[in-house]
Amino acid sequence: NLFRLNPAMIGNLVTIALRSLRKRMSYSILNIAGLATSIAFGFMLWLYISDQSSYDKHYPLADRIYRVNLEANMNGKVDVYCNVPQPTAEALKSTYSQIEETARIALTNHIGTLEYKGKKIKSTNFVIADPSVLKLFPRDFIEGRAATALSEPGFAIITESIALGLF
Repeated sequence: NLFRLNPAMIGNLVTIALRSLRKRMSYSILNIAGLATSIAFGFMLWLYISDQSSYDKHYPLADRIYRVNLEANMNGKVDVYCNVPQPTAEALKSTYSQIEETARIALTNHIGTLEYKGKKIKSTNFVIADPSVLKLFPRDFIEGRAATALSEPGFAIITESIALGLF
């Protein structure tokens, strides 16, 4: 066979490689360090790209969900914010017929207290959202229905851990 490797030939090649590495030690270290750095950088770049492209992929409508950002130029410094004025959602929906649904979501860092029959629980993880958020980001409910969960002002969806502490 033309490409059959002989063990003696492999040993000879390894010996030559080791001699070459010893003969040019600084050059060899520089090459090995460069190769290791390149591999590490490539791996970190792959991790970053994988992370950035994996957001919200577990939702059924992930390929049709977009977020509107605000790009602000302040004295030559351009900043991108994910919060836009409240009327933006309705204005976009009424202007572009391709938009099927909009949802406004606001994260708050307020401390709130949920109270039920004298029991109180404090929480800092409040999210304010339109009822349509459950059409775009469906969730399984232990109790209640998604269709009526946020249908009126004052209605709330709570996590199982808060429900266990409150009820």
